[in-house]
Amino acid sequence: MTPQLTVIVPLYNKEKYIAETLQSIFMQKTKFSYKILIADDCSTDNSIQIVHEFQQKYPGIIEILPSQENQKLYKNILKAYAVAKTDYFCVLDPDDYWVDEHLIENALTFLEANQEYTIYFTNTLMLDFNNNMKKYSVSPACDSVFNDYLNNTAILGHTSNSIYRNVIFKHGLPEKMANVFHPSCEESFRGDSFRNALHIKEGKAHGVPDYTSVYRCTEEGLWQGSTTSQQNLMTAVFWINLWFYYDKQYPEFLLNAYNANIRISKEDIIALPNKDSYKLPYLFNTLKENEDLISQELSKKIEKETNKKLNALKYKYKLYYKVYQYLYKKLHRKNII
Repeated sequence: MTPQLTVIVPLYNKEKYIAETLQSIFMQKTKFSYKILIADDCSTDNSIQIVHEFQQKYPGIIEILPSQENQKLYKNILKAYAVAKTDYFCVLDPDDYWVDEHLIENALTFLEANQEYTIYFTNTLMLDFNNNMKKYSVSPACDSVFNDYLNNTAILGHTSNSIYRNVIFKHGLPEKMANVFHPSCEESFRGDSFRNALHIKEGKAHGVPDYTSVYRCTEEGLWQGSTTSQQNLMTAVFWINLWFYYDKQYPEFLLNAYNANIRISKEDIIALPNKDSYKLPYLFNTLKENEDLISQELSKKIEKETNKKLNALKYKYKLYYKVYQYLYKKLHRKNII
């Protein structure tokens, strides 16, 4: 039987958690067929041995994509996207796990019956650094569309609880993902934010309030393991990369980058590790070159608000723009941009 769903597990040295992750997949009660694609990034611990044990226990379901050398997450997950040709796919990180045995059944039943939807997601729990379980998302039942995403108001899911209609990778890797146009794209395009952007562009997103997964915080986590200054810069650059990915069609992405950028303080810049400093010229020069478009988008946003909020918004965005101009001049004087 041809699988209907590919569960991608990008793996690197997760011997402590991978068994729990895989078991949470195999506990699923569903009439839909699935395969598990383990994209291993040259693990050096016992992770692959544990995967082999599951292969023997559940023959014909797990496929391993090995690497001859460590490529880091972006290239590792690209190789999985390139061979994921099933009608649906999802990504489950090897330190996260599912807690609802009906997740696949409910997701694919909905997507099969509603062809205009490309994303199905739920809420997720978080296991924090102190091993405390708490709610990570508290979204109600909701639908979002691309226009919501443009305005940064879409409600979308976490990696561990999102299942996608395979409208992108089933037809091959997009050229701009295979050959990135800026080094920061590898960071921007590697996770759920970009997957959500790609798929909500092609259809609707449907969220249900059930809690179906656990997101485990670890020091190696790409987001939780970053400082606030790194997270602010990561977010701003993400929106810039979307602006270029979609050939400058959506100035709303510039406004989102601008709004994220104003959270980057002088202290943030000083605190940035050297490995992240290359993003600053890219971010600030792009914003500077598109000041007119940003200004137009700010004006549109203000005009859409009610009169009650109008004066407060005008003051808010005027202040934001002054902060942006101040930071730009500071960086320019220091020859950072």
